Amino acid sequence: MEEINQNLDQINRTQSIDNQIQETDIQNPSKEKIILQQKSKSKLPILIILAILLIVLFFVKFWLDYQRKKSEELKIQTTIQTTPAPETKTEKTDETTDWQIYNNTKYKYQVKYPKKLSIAINCLQGEEPLETSPSIIITENINDPASISSVFIQILNKNILTSLKSLESEANLNFENNLNQNKSPNNSFELVDNIRESVFKEIKSYEFVIQTNSLATPYCLSSVELNNYKAIWLENNNYYYIIYLPSKDNLFDQILSTFKFIDQEQTDETTNWETFTSPYGDYTFKHPTDLQSDNGAAGTDQESIRFTYVEESQTRKQGMLSDGYAFVVTKIKPYNSAINQAQRERSI
Repeated sequence: MEEINQNLDQINRTQSIDNQIQETDIQNPSKEKIILQQKSKSKLPILIILAILLIVLFFVKFWLDYQRKKSEELKIQTTIQTTPAPETKTEKTDETTDWQIYNNTKYKYQVKYPKKLSIAINCLQGEEPLETSPSIIITENINDPASISSVFIQILNKNILTSLKSLESEANLNFENNLNQNKSPNNSFELVDNIRESVFKEIKSYEFVIQTNSLATPYCLSSVELNNYKAIWLENNNYYYIIYLPSKDNLFDQILSTFKFIDQEQTDETTNWETFTSPYGDYTFKHPTDLQSDNGAAGTDQESIRFTYVEESQTRKQGMLSDGYAFVVTKIKPYNSAINQAQRERSI
């Protein structure tokens, strides 16, 4: 027992000595530990500064990248705005191509109108044909034009109507007549556009627009469907041309756009004629479609063709054209050529 107690006492003393040594080390650190602590303290500010620099560099790089990206997007937007879109070529179809054509051969003008409409002489009595009439109407219902909107075209001849004043005076007079006429209680009327100077087909004109069901034209008083009607007065070749039509109507605006003076363009009257070509192909000429041909009219020894105009009351007799008006085109073969051909035929 005594030995055990002695060993325990020795162990306790050893631990006590170790604890004292540790306390001494803590209370009195060595120079090396002091130096290490001083070095670690001196590195801390440098590390903090480096960390701040890294953070600053990161934000600077981020800002530069953002500005660069923004600049590129702006350039792309500018390019898109300044670059014109490719033009898409759309062929405009002329809706009036298959319309009917009215030519006034006396007053030298032309106008087209749809096949569903009709054209007739308006306001005048007598034997004046449609092709030379100074007053026409284009409408869908010839028998009752008052029930539907229509186009009226009238011409005043200054050579005959010597009392006519200037275009401006006559247009103003017509304007006043429409104002006075439509003041009647039986007529509906409203002034839409006062008379003013304008340009139509590159020609000075005078125009006015009224809402009415009764048009006072130079030739007569025309009952019409209640509508806004435009009047256009213009002068050409010593004639006054007056056009009345519904205002701001697509169909009638198209009809108006086809109006033109024939003498303003060199028109080829033979455009629709048929072309006759010689059997040998050495000559051609054109002829009206209502002329009927009769080959070999001058005999078999000559190359010939006869054209005859046959009226409806006339007919062919025994395969030959009779009556009517005719002309003959004849080509006589050269004498030597005829002999040579006869010899060839004998040899065959």
